[in-house]
Amino acid sequence: MEECPDSARIYLSLLDSTIQLEPEETRMYYGLLTTKAQDKKFIRHKSDSLMKKVVRFYESYDDKEKLMEAYYYLGSVYRD
Repeated sequence: MEECPDSARIYLSLLDSTIQLEPEETRMYYGLLTTKAQDKKFIRHKSDSLMKKVVRFYESYDDKEKLMEAYYYLGSVYRD
């Protein structure tokens, strides 16, 4: 993700059609990763709805590292 965000976006996009069948934890992490990949490629974020869901999920889920990352990318969405 850090070195090749364009490749990460391609691989993540391959999951678009099946991700909704996965558990919520997987879907929220996928949302975090797709937002991160967009941010790394300087692609403008158009909506905050996905990251708001991700932040709410991680606020109730006990993963402080992902919660901090979710806050950061929600801030990036607001910046755009």
